[in-house]
Amino acid sequence: MDWIFEAIHDGATNNPAALRPLFDAAFDDLARSVTANGGDMPEREATFARCIGAVADDDVAREKVNSDRDVMALLDQNAELRLRTPYNIFVGGNTLDRGITIPKLIAFYYGRNPATMQADTVLQHSRMYGNRGRDDLAVTRFYTSRGVYNRLQTINTLENTLREAFESGAHDRGVVFIQTDPTNRVRPCAPNKIMMSNLVAVRPNGMLLPTRFVIMGGQAAQRHIDTLLAPALAKEGHLVEVRNELVSEILQAVEKTMEFPDEEFEWNAMHALIELYSSRTLPPSETMLLLAIRSRALGKEKSGDRTGISILGTPATRALVQDGGRAKPLLVLLQQSGTKELGWSGYPFWWPILAAPPRAEPCVFASKTAA
Repeated sequence: MDWIFEAIHDGATNNPAALRPLFDAAFDDLARSVTANGGDMPEREATFARCIGAVADDDVAREKVNSDRDVMALLDQNAELRLRTPYNIFVGGNTLDRGITIPKLIAFYYGRNPATMQADTVLQHSRMYGNRGRDDLAVTRFYTSRGVYNRLQTINTLENTLREAFESGAHDRGVVFIQTDPTNRVRPCAPNKIMMSNLVAVRPNGMLLPTRFVIMGGQAAQRHIDTLLAPALAKEGHLVEVRNELVSEILQAVEKTMEFPDEEFEWNAMHALIELYSSRTLPPSETMLLLAIRSRALGKEKSGDRTGISILGTPATRALVQDGGRAKPLLVLLQQSGTKELGWSGYPFWWPILAAPPRAEPCVFASKTAA
């Protein structure tokens, strides 16, 4: 923190133009949010001059908050961390995350990354960027690692799933908590024992799909998937009913072609949800729906949508997948062109998306539970 700020201070004092690219990137980023919120941005040149002046004139205070003694020395009469200058940076660990109030705080660098993340603790931390006015929220920024972001998104999905279940009346049937046993068969698990680090929540008509992956295995592996998809490719773009065993074989083949640099994808959840949804159709069924579509060209840079909506692409495909009358689970296979220009490996590959039935109960899958 110190050497980064020293370099910025040196630039502001001796070569302000060197900081211009950093300023313009931040200004443009904030402008998109402020404009979307209906606000007005200040004049760019005047803002740059004020920014340089604040750094060069030591108007930016840096405080380390590492102990209760540090906190007591920094509190004001309202028991909030004192803002000594117009711009303040606070750096700390456990002491800083225990409910200390910092007024007018709009940027967070969140590095907490435990092996097991407890939902209640993370939700308490989430107060730091939530429950604030929309004008403030438009200029609030939250920075963290991809792994932490994925966990936060998982917890958010779980919370929304439970809330929707309650508001819609689905709680009368219950939210289904499941895991797989050593033989990969689905069995119920206790909600109070699930571990948030290994959890997948899927809403009715929701989608489960891998994102942010690297393609591996070569073209031979992709041709093997082509062979397995023959029934669906014969009626490309239309829903085809196939046996669950074929879908399982397809998923196993696709799994071998994907590697995840940041966080592993829960393939077991896909298999478990297919088994669960199939067992709950009326009557229970050993078949499901398959949809295969070729000639897609989504770039790797835009491949991070875990909801699956933008991955589906065309409105026609979205309407087909999200048809409210569908009773069975649906596996969508989208063949991407996979060119290097789009950030991929240079050859076509298949991307799976599991779509839950619209009338299914909300489901939470835990690959691991606490002892």
